[in-house]
Amino acid sequence: MNPSSPSAVADEIRTLSEQRFRWAADGQIDRFAELLDDNLAFVHLTGKMSSKAEWIAELRAGAYGYREMEFVDCDVHVHGDTVVLVGRVDIRVASGHTWRLVVTKVYVSKQGSSKLISAHACSA
Repeated sequence: MNPSSPSAVADEIRTLSEQRFRWAADGQIDRFAELLDDNLAFVHLTGKMSSKAEWIAELRAGAYGYREMEFVDCDVHVHGDTVVLVGRVDIRVASGHTWRLVVTKVYVSKQGSSKLISAHACSA
């Protein structure tokens, strides 16, 4: 992340969030995992909490059937080396269902790359 250009950082994080989802949907779990901090805390729509290792294992097992994600709206706030994305997304899954979710994602800059350290999803 380049703290001198907040709009560039915001664009980078939006793109990164879309890529991360695409990699999970396409089964590129190793690429997906690279974007997650080792201390990640993910709160699912159901209220279940997963660590990085748990979420990766669930994805490898095909637990979610992710197909597509589209931002409905999205705000990105840059706070030094920390970036907070808050928005609504539509997530389509293998069953054909589309979930409208509100998400909060927190990224930090670590050794020149952005890592997701916290994610929370709830129904919109």
